[in-house]
Amino acid sequence: MGIVQNVLVSFFLGMMIAAGSGVAVAHEGTSPAPGIVWHAGLDEALAEAQQQKRPAFIDFSSSWCSGCKDLDEKTFTDPRVITAAGRFVPIRILIPHMDDATRQLMRRYSIEAFPAVVFVSSAGKVLAEPRVTDFLPADKFLAMLKQVK
Repeated sequence: MGIVQNVLVSFFLGMMIAAGSGVAVAHEGTSPAPGIVWHAGLDEALAEAQQQKRPAFIDFSSSWCSGCKDLDEKTFTDPRVITAAGRFVPIRILIPHMDDATRQLMRRYSIEAFPAVVFVSSAGKVLAEPRVTDFLPADKFLAMLKQVK
């Protein structure tokens, strides 16, 4: 994702949050999964990843999504995943309910359902693959993490 695209995504998300759209970004340091410290602002986190030449992953999560809960409880708590995630900038977007702003965000990242984890390369490119579209156990998620450069 280029700088212009990053700015547009940041502006779009900022407007949604400011407008009370129901799409929220997790507060930095908050984590239902012990060990993974999720970054707060999408734009700041993507800029940090690009500046540090680190890949990122964006976890789109919701309290009403059973696969999201399984990822939190079974995958994101695995010590191997926590260690491997250390080379990434992990970002969490909380989706409290479906509305127009959420659907726009889903279209922007080509998300059809939750859970969804989108990977961004260290060059700042949003990757079409690999991509999490359902619950994955730790071993399979680790294999995806290894694919991202």
